[in-house]
Amino acid sequence: MWHEEDYEMLQLLKSIMSLGKRQSENKDNTDETKIANILTLEAHVFFDDAFIEKVDTEENPNINHYVETFIQMVKKAAEELTGKNYTEEYVKKLTPYGSRLEWILPCNNKLHVHLKDTNKIRYKKRWSQVMYMSYILKYQYKQPHTKFSAENLYILALDGDVKFEPEAVLSLMRRLKKSKKIGAACGRIHPMGTGPMVWYQQFEYAIGHWLQKVTEHVTGCVLCTPGCFSLFRGASILKVLDTYSGVATKPRHYLQYEQGEDRWLCTLLLKKGMKIEYTAESDAYTFVPEGFYKFYNQRRRWTPSTIANIVDLLISWREITKENNNISVLYICYHLCLFVSTLLTPGTIFMLIVGAIIVSFQWIHTLIILILNIIPVSVFMLMCVYASTQKQECLCIIPGLIYFFAIPSMSMLMFLYAIGNLHDVSWGTRDTKSEATSFIGKSQEEMEQENFALCCMLCPTNTYTKRDYILSILNKWKYPKDDLDGNQGNTETESPREQDPEEISFVEVNDYADRFTTLVNIAAKTPIFVNKVTPKTND
Repeated sequence: MWHEEDYEMLQLLKSIMSLGKRQSENKDNTDETKIANILTLEAHVFFDDAFIEKVDTEENPNINHYVETFIQMVKKAAEELTGKNYTEEYVKKLTPYGSRLEWILPCNNKLHVHLKDTNKIRYKKRWSQVMYMSYILKYQYKQPHTKFSAENLYILALDGDVKFEPEAVLSLMRRLKKSKKIGAACGRIHPMGTGPMVWYQQFEYAIGHWLQKVTEHVTGCVLCTPGCFSLFRGASILKVLDTYSGVATKPRHYLQYEQGEDRWLCTLLLKKGMKIEYTAESDAYTFVPEGFYKFYNQRRRWTPSTIANIVDLLISWREITKENNNISVLYICYHLCLFVSTLLTPGTIFMLIVGAIIVSFQWIHTLIILILNIIPVSVFMLMCVYASTQKQECLCIIPGLIYFFAIPSMSMLMFLYAIGNLHDVSWGTRDTKSEATSFIGKSQEEMEQENFALCCMLCPTNTYTKRDYILSILNKWKYPKDDLDGNQGNTETESPREQDPEEISFVEVNDYADRFTTLVNIAAKTPIFVNKVTPKTND
């Protein structure tokens, strides 16, 4: 979860509780068809940016209003589902990454809500997935007392605003039970919301599932299971979890790892020989952007990620076709054709517009028509480079008229917008104004003052070694203890800082051992330090 509204949280919680209710009913039923659907359910919700900034007098930060709303929605969802008063109180526990809230839901299922403090741990969706996948697969279900194995453990990945029925999940489980080679399965996603942009997406999602997902399912493997509603086999995730947990170090990594984590996870599964399938009968509903700006920003994130993963697939075609029996050379050629057509689509649409105007207005010179079409496209490209960026199946045919009217914008301008904003790695939707502009307007000097030592170490022409950094820390130790706590200390005595760090004795260093632990912990929690600073091998 990120910044969902109360009605979005409510429909997710009601869906989870309905699945728990179905599980409870199956356990009490003696019918063999019901017994086959018995499962043990445990729900984990991860909140990115769950706290408000604490003041100096507070020991722990307070939860923000999104978490407060979620707590209210848990009670409301339980009462609407059962028709009874829900009085169960949550248990709060402090954790290294923030805190955790625990509920016992009406059908005795456990709900764990993990509140992530962005000052202590990496945020964004992929890192939340790494957290729960590692916890479940590498710790919880490897304990001696556990009765589960990774082969019989399934992870249902959801977004914070998804609505689904229990049968949709059970259908995905039955699909994965057919073969151990099936690593993941996805269902049919239905957009929710109001307005022309939602109507456009209803038809777009429909043809995407009717044509593309079905074709991939029949001819080879589905390339991407949507992050909002997908089921993964635990044993398959274990094979790629270490790679999936990698830190982005190159520009293309940010596009592939962070901008479309669901597609990258599927690419890793395919490389390991797993099959990904599509189940049309598993319906899920999710809210989509209702405004043009948010829609463009979402696709600005999706488009480069899709291209990066397709390129990765095409480059590694020999290894993939050898490792994965479900992917053939013909299937790779199919995606190569789609990739080429994607690159040619903006130019094709442009020429179609020019041709249509020439036929309609034959009295206008062709060169003038060409210039008139080039001007808006050029202006749009310059804006992208220099401006700040921040039902039923049959009913889906109705918005098709809007879809075709929007082809010039969605097939040409949106592609240019995405390529022109590769530098923007924000999520695109649900971003607050403060988050979008947190690094805008800061001078280089201000940023260097915030992370002076780290900036020096990251500079390609630096002479600042790890030894210099440690000595600078030792120099800070020479302040009185109060100075670490934010006080000024005794100004009457001569500051020990003037002593040469080289002359600090071993005994004096030992006297500051406790403070060394504190400083190391602070450094380890600094995201830029964790991600980018690599000690030199000769130090």
